[in-house]
This record gives sequence, structure tokens and C-alpha cells, in this order.
Amino acid sequence: MAYAQPHPRLSVLSNSSQASSTDHLSPTTSSRFSLPTAASASTTAASNKPGAPRPNIYDRNLNKTRVAEVSASAFAFLFSEVVQYTQKRVSGINDLERRLNTLGYRVGMRVLELMVWRAESSSKTPKREIRFLPALMSIHTQVWKAVFGKPADAIEKSVENADEYMIIDNDPPIERHISVPRDMSQLSCSSFTAGIVEAVMDGLGFPARVTAHNTPTAQYPSRTTILIKLENAASFLSFMTIPMVKINTLNISPPLINSSCAWASDLEQLTELYNCPYTGAVTTRTATLDGFQEGPSHTVAFSQKSVSSINSYGYSPHPLAQYLKWVKELLQKPSPPEHPRKPFIISITSSDPEKLRTMVQNIQVLRGELNDSTTPHTSIAIELNTSCPNIPKAPPTGYAFPSLIPLLTVLQEECAKDPSLTIGLKLPPFVYRDQFLAVIDGIKGLCPPSTGEGKRCPFAFFTCTNTLGNSLLFADQATAGTQPGPGESAAPAHSFAVPTGLGGLAGEALHALALGNVYTFAQLLREPANAALAGIAIIGVGGVTSKAAADRMRRAGAAVVGCATLLGKEGVRAFEIVGGEQGR
Repeated sequence: MAYAQPHPRLSVLSNSSQASSTDHLSPTTSSRFSLPTAASASTTAASNKPGAPRPNIYDRNLNKTRVAEVSASAFAFLFSEVVQYTQKRVSGINDLERRLNTLGYRVGMRVLELMVWRAESSSKTPKREIRFLPALMSIHTQVWKAVFGKPADAIEKSVENADEYMIIDNDPPIERHISVPRDMSQLSCSSFTAGIVEAVMDGLGFPARVTAHNTPTAQYPSRTTILIKLENAASFLSFMTIPMVKINTLNISPPLINSSCAWASDLEQLTELYNCPYTGAVTTRTATLDGFQEGPSHTVAFSQKSVSSINSYGYSPHPLAQYLKWVKELLQKPSPPEHPRKPFIISITSSDPEKLRTMVQNIQVLRGELNDSTTPHTSIAIELNTSCPNIPKAPPTGYAFPSLIPLLTVLQEECAKDPSLTIGLKLPPFVYRDQFLAVIDGIKGLCPPSTGEGKRCPFAFFTCTNTLGNSLLFADQATAGTQPGPGESAAPAHSFAVPTGLGGLAGEALHALALGNVYTFAQLLREPANAALAGIAIIGVGGVTSKAAADRMRRAGAAVVGCATLLGKEGVRAFEIVGGEQGR
């Protein structure tokens, strides 16, 4: 009878060793080792006191209490025996490291299985990490804590090879009580750890070759570097490549953001958006200098028939000063590799040019505190909202574009003082060509007559489009159980979907009109007569409720895509739905 050879990762000994040393296939077959037989479940249960069932082994925490931890001396003795046992059956250092790596691989498989079981077994929608940097961070933190009781000390990316990463442990627990002979100084017993890492990488779908290297320093004589070299590097790195869009001095990667909305109102919401790996920037809810008075009539409702919404919101109840404080807090936090620093687009509005100037100058003060004007990639931009349809006796100024010139002149003057300042306009949905031409002509009139250093169009982007005003949904068209926004109830108790009756329409019902707005502006900006505006980018917003909708926005001419209605229904998971592979 022929037997299949075991997978090399699952066997401690090579095939040649098996042929010559059949009495040493595993520690349990040697006369020097004897492992006790595990008690059966029934025997164990019988030994327990009535009413106190023993917990399942899969439910026990790897991070045990200090009383139940394995002592360092016992761990060191066990690992020493493993090394000595393996050392007697090898022909050299390379073979010893290979076998320690294989032993570690077997441990890593089980560690990953147990950690995933505990994290996802009770979830209705279990997930596997598919993003490389978060997976690497989980190894650095969770896996190291599970195996060694502490996180690793650092993660580094090779500056020479794009497919190499390093996890650094200044004081590896398995190396603390090992004395390596001088003639074996190249040996790294942390090859065992490298095997654990390799197994976890393979299990998460990021195949790599992992090796351990001694990198001692005067302060840390046992310092070890675990080198991770990705397999299939070319295809893998192209998969990892995240597109980036540059708008003036703003880098947005991935080019997916939230538009200004009620779900970007407070610090908790902004933090979620900032930490979401699928967003490339965060837009705040539109702020005024002193805050907008919000009441029960300001709310949102979602359609039963589509991913559409109607809202009666005005501007944010929080003043601009509060948003500046929150943005400063988030930007000053250290940025781990899985959540790199991303820019904020601060949405503001005012009908008074001097108040608007004060707001811009306050934002510039914050940028000065953060040294944002001196870096090639800035972290703060401004969006002037010209398009909220829900303010009584204050129709959207974007529909009467010439009336905006005094406000736009303020922005032009502030931009001339600081060319690093990125400014955009949030526009209402237009329905005929003359409305688009009024915007183009108004902006051209504010551009310098010639190009050159410091002479550029003061406006870097258009956000198209905001909600469509004067829309109506009845209560029986709205759905209950959606995620409520600020000031809203779970189900409307009146005849209309929102208390005011009329409100701003958004989501899928607006998608076709939003695509038309993006497409029209994209075409106009390409015309030779509008060459001064060629640097203006378009942020496409309106009915982006799926990846297909986001793709349509890009085909229409949007450089960056934004969404709000899906954010209201799904939370930040909306960007994973819309972004797909781009956020990985």
C-alpha cells in the first residue's frame, strides 16, 4: 500500500530524514518522550461539580489571567527541549532554522484558527481581513499578544524592495534564555516565530516567505527582525495599489469621501469616517460662524422603494469653532499604518462676506498651528456650500450665481494670500444649460488674466450635486427602522415623510440628474475657451449607493466620488460597499 507524502509545512522532518530515521518521526514515537492520554469529555464532566460545567476549550481566552499564565521558566525549558531535539537531527544551521520554521508554522495555523473562531463564530456576517496593512497590524498586535503576551515593537517597510516588510521585536521571549555558541552565531531561534507569521499570512490570503534575522543593538542585544517577503509581488502590489487624486495640494486616496451631511455632524461620526479605510478624505457637515438652530422639524426619512432619502435639515447646530477643535484633535493623533493621515474638507457657508472672511481666516489659523501651509500635501480644505434648499427665506445662492460674487471674491483674495489653500464650491442640481454657463462665466471672471506662479484659478473643485429641493414623500412611502439621524424619530407620526412636508431629495432618485450635472461640467471644463478652469476637479455626489453607481460617476467625469444617503442607512460600511477593492 502506498501512502501520500505529508505536506512539507505539516511535517517536522524532511522526507529524507523520514527514510533514514523512522524511529524519530515525532517526539511521541521516541522512547524518550511520553505524552499523557487526554481524558474523555464524559470523564472530565463527571469530575466536575454538579451545576458547574467546564467551559469549552475554544471559548477560553488566550490572554489568561496572571495566575493562570505559563511561567517564563516553563516556557523556556519547553522551547529549549524543542531546539535540542531538533538540533540532533539536522545537518546544519539552515536545516535547523527550516525545521523550527516548520514547527512554528504548525502553531501559527492553530493560533489563526482559534482567533478567527473567537472573533467571528458568533457573528451573523463573519468576515475575513482582506486588506494587507490591517492584516499586518493584527499580526504585530493580536497574534503577538496571543503567543507572547505582548505586541511586537515596530513595523517597517523596506525602502529598497517594495515587496518586503519587517516586524521588529526588541526582546523576543523565546530568545531570552538561549545561549547560542559562537560557531553558530548566525542561528536565529526566532525562525519558530517566522513560521507562525508565515502561517498567519498564508491563512489570511497574503502568501509570503518569512525569515528571522538577528539585528542586535547595544540597547537590545536580542533584537530580532522578522522579514516578510511577499510572493507574486508584481500582481499583489498592483492589487494593493490604491488610486490617488490630487486636487491642488490635497491628496485623496482612495478617491471616495462622504459629502457634507447630517452623518458628519459630531466628533464620534467624524472619527468613524476618519478611521474608515475606504475613505480618502472627510467632509464635515456645513457649519456657520455661530451655529444653526436645529429643532424637531429637521430630520430625514428613507424611501421604501429605493435607496433614496428626503431631508429637512438645515446647517449644523455646531459652530465652526467646534469643528476646528475636532479636526485639530483628529489630525494631531498619531496615525498608525492602517489609518494613515487623511485630509478634511471643512464645509462652511455664510451670506455675509465679512463673516465668511472671518471663517476662512479662522481656518487659516488652524492650518498655521498644524503647519499645513508648509507641507506639499495639505490636510485641510474649504468647501463653500451654495446649495442648501431647506433654509426658510434663503433660497440656494448657487441658482443666482451672480449674487455669489461678493462671497467668491473673499475666497479669491484669501487664496491669493496662500496658494496652498484648496477651495471648492458645493453646487445645487441644475436643470438647464444657462445655469451651468453662469457658474463657468462667474468663476472665469475671478481667475487671473494669465497663469504663472501664484496665479491660478482660486477654486480647485466643484461638488455636484446637493439635494434637490421642493421634493415630497408621504409617510406611507417612507420606511421605519432606518438608522436615525440627529433630531429624527424612527418612524414619522405625521402625514409626510418629514415634518416640513417639502425637503431635499437625495439618493437613487437623484442619481440620473446628478450624473447629468457632473457630465455637463466635465465637458464645459474641457472646452478650450475655459482653459483657465482646466484644473478644477469634480466631486460627484448624488445617488452613489453601489459600486456600479460610483463607476458611473467616474465615467461621467468625476475625479472623486462622494455619498451620503447610503452612509445614513449603513453607517461607514457604505464606503466598503461603494469602494470595493479601492479601499483595500
